[in-house]
Formats: sequence, structure tokens, C-alpha cells
Amino acid sequence: MVEYDLRALEKQLHGFDAGLAAVDALHPHSPFNRDFTDFVLQKTGLSGSQGWAVALIRGYGEGKSAFDAFCNLLSEALPNEFETATFEHE
Repeated sequence: MVEYDLRALEKQLHGFDAGLAAVDALHPHSPFNRDFTDFVLQKTGLSGSQGWAVALIRGYGEGKSAFDAFCNLLSEALPNEFETATFEHE
């Protein structure tokens, strides 16, 4: 069974950014979560006051629908597109 836990993913990305910052390797990039939260707000109008994961869960529901929304928004935010079908395991 696949778990689509966006909160856990957001926490892992915070840790990744913290690790990069600790070894002074974060620049020229800014922290992903802050920028992606702003992007989610801009594209969807969902409040990012508690982070992008909670915003997507509130807007699209728990589980796969929120994960698909994350993949679609990530495709828009990044130069390379990701197919949500790639993540199908059910």
C-alpha cells in the first residue's frame, strides 16, 4: 500500500534544506518549502500559513488527490515536468 503523506514529505524537505544550509551549500537556492508554499498560494489561492502540505490537504483532501495536486503544481514550478501516472502503484 502506498502512503501519500505530504506532511512527512514537507518535513523531509525541511531537513534537506537544513542540511544544505549547515554545510553552506544552500545558495544560490532558497529553501524549497517557503518558495513552494508561496507558489501554491499564487496558483490555487489556498492559504499557506501552515505550509504547502496542509494547504493541499485542505484543498484537495487527504491521500492521492492531494499528492496528485502536489505533482501537478511541482511540474509547473520546476523546469522538468513529472507525470503523476509515474507514481501509480495501486
